[in-house]
Amino acid sequence: MVWRIFMNREIRLGFRNPWTYFFAGIFSVFFLLVVAIGSNQVWQGYTFATATVINLMLVLLPLMALLLGSFSLVTEREEGSWKLWMAYPITTLQFVLGKFLGLLLVMLTIVGFSVGFAIVVGGLFGSFLSILSMVTFLSTAIGLVLTFTLLGIVIGSIVSTRWQALAVSVGLWFVLVIAWPTLWFAVLSAVPYSLIQPLLLGGFAFNPAEWMRIVAILAFGSGSILGPDYHKLVINAANPLTWLGASVYILLWIGIHFITACKIWEKRRYNG
Repeated sequence: MVWRIFMNREIRLGFRNPWTYFFAGIFSVFFLLVVAIGSNQVWQGYTFATATVINLMLVLLPLMALLLGSFSLVTEREEGSWKLWMAYPITTLQFVLGKFLGLLLVMLTIVGFSVGFAIVVGGLFGSFLSILSMVTFLSTAIGLVLTFTLLGIVIGSIVSTRWQALAVSVGLWFVLVIAWPTLWFAVLSAVPYSLIQPLLLGGFAFNPAEWMRIVAILAFGSGSILGPDYHKLVINAANPLTWLGASVYILLWIGIHFITACKIWEKRRYNG
C-alpha cells in the first residue's frame, strides 16, 4: 500500500534526525535519575518517584511529539518534496496516514528504549516497578504520543516554515503543559462555585496532557489528592465505563485531528 512507503520513509528519516536522539537521551537520563531517587524499593502506588515519572512524561513527550510532528510535514513543503509527490497518484489520506504511523513508531521506539533501559538499570540497583506502575507509565506515554503527534501534524499542515512550526509548537506546549494549571485556576476563580466541577471535567476535552495526568493518578488509586471538586470523578474511577470513556476520548481526539490535518493539507495542496 502507498501509505507504507511514506511510513517507511518517515521511520528512516526519523532515526536520522538529531532531534530524535536528543529527546531519547534527555528522556533516558531523567528517567535514570528518577530511578536513582527510588532505589532499593518497589515502585507501587502514587509515590514521589511515580509522580516524578508521570510529570516527566507530561513535560517531555508532548514537546517531542509536537516538534517532530510539525517539522515532519512542514519540511516536505519547505524543501519542495511535496511537489514531487504530487506528480504521482497519491491521496492526502495516504500521505498523512503514512507520516503519522512512521512518526508514531519512531517515538514509541524512543519511549520503549528509554523506559526499558531505566527499568533494567534500576533493577540492578534494587529499584523495581510493579506491574501496575509499568502499565500506567506505558499507557500514559502512548496516550501522550498519540494525541500530541496528531496535534503536531495539524500544526505542520497550517504553518509554512520550520521557524513557524517551532514557535507554534513551543507556544502550544507551554500553554497546555506548563501554564495550564495557572490559567485554568484563574478561570475557575472567576466563576460561581457551582460551575467549578463541570468546568473542571469539561476542561479535559481541550487538554490531553491534563487528561492523561488525571487518568494516571486514578489508575494508581490516589484520586483523593485531587481534592473535593473531583469527588464525582474519583467515585466513578472504579467503574469500567470510566476507562472506556478515556479510550473513547483518545479515539475521538485522534479522529478529529487526523481529519482536520487531512482537510487542511488537501486545501493547501491545491490552493498553495
